[in-house]
Amino acid sequence: MQKALIIACAVVALTACSEPPAQFASAVASIEDPRLSEISGLAESRRQAGLFWVHNDSGNGPQVWAVDRNGRLQAEIQVAGVENRDWEDLAAFQRDDQPMLVVADCGDNFKRRESIALLLLPEPALPVQASLLVEPEVLTLRFPDEPRDCEAVWVDEQAQRIYLIDKGEAQASVYAVDWRGGELRRVATLAHSHPGGRPWVGPISARYRGVVTAADLSRDGRRLLVLTYTHWLVYERAPDEDWEQALRRKPMAGALPLVRGFEAAAWDAEDGIWASVEGQPSALFHWPAAAWRRASPDAPAAGPSAASAGESSSPVH
Repeated sequence: MQKALIIACAVVALTACSEPPAQFASAVASIEDPRLSEISGLAESRRQAGLFWVHNDSGNGPQVWAVDRNGRLQAEIQVAGVENRDWEDLAAFQRDDQPMLVVADCGDNFKRRESIALLLLPEPALPVQASLLVEPEVLTLRFPDEPRDCEAVWVDEQAQRIYLIDKGEAQASVYAVDWRGGELRRVATLAHSHPGGRPWVGPISARYRGVVTAADLSRDGRRLLVLTYTHWLVYERAPDEDWEQALRRKPMAGALPLVRGFEAAAWDAEDGIWASVEGQPSALFHWPAAAWRRASPDAPAAGPSAASAGESSSPVH
C-alpha cells in the first residue's frame, strides 16, 4: 500500500505542477528490505558504477548496506566499535588510490552534542561474506562556534577535505576539516536553500522545510549537489574558484516530487542525480544529467511540501 502511495505521489507531482517535467524524477525502484526503513545516507560506489551504499538514521544499528539501481540488497557492512548515535549522511571518495566511505554521525536536533564523529571506512570489493565487519577510522570533531544540527557531508578529493553543511534556517553554514584530521572550521555560507522563497507549507511552520538534508560532490569536483526537503540544488564552480566563492551564486534547482522525507542524495558516474526517502519501502528517484541540466536557477516550490504531510512542528529527524 505504501509503495503504491509513493509511486502515486510521484505521478501527481509530474502531472499536476506547472514546472517543466524535466525538473522532476520518477520513482525508478523501491528498496523493500525491512531493515532499510530510515535511509539517511546515499553514495555511489567508487568500485562499481550503479551500486549505492546506504545507511539508516538514529535508533538503528551501525550497518552500511549496498543496493543496486533496482533497490536489491547486495551486501552488508557491520561497523565495529561504534554506535549509530545519529548517522545523517554518507559519501564515497578516493584516498591514496583506495576507495573510501565516510559516514557522518553528526545529527543533533536539539544542538546538545559536545562532539560529532566522521567514520572513515575502506570500501570493500564485492562480493563479500554475509556480514562483513569493518574497523573504522574515527575523526572526533567539535564545531568551532556552538553545537550544530547537521545532515550533509561531502568530500573534495583535490583539496583533501571533508565538508559538512548544517541545517541553518535562514543561512546554512559550511564547515571543513582535513580528511586525515584536525580542527573543524567554518569556511562558507549557503544562502539559497529556499529557491523562489520559502516553501509553502500551509499551517505548519516552514522552519524545517527548506533545510539541507544531504549533499554530494561530483567526481570531477565541479558540481555540488545539495538536497532539502523540497528541492535539489546544484552549485557549480570554475576551476580557479573555491567553495566560498561558488556558494555565493544562486544554484540550479528543481522541485522534488511531493513525497515525504527526502534525506539522502548522490551523483552517479554519469552525472545523474539520485535521491531516496525515509520509510518502508524507500523509493529511489533519478534525474538523468540531461534532465537536471535543463532546470532553472530560480525554480519555485511546487506546492505544499510533502515533508509536512502528517507532521507536527517538532524537529525533523
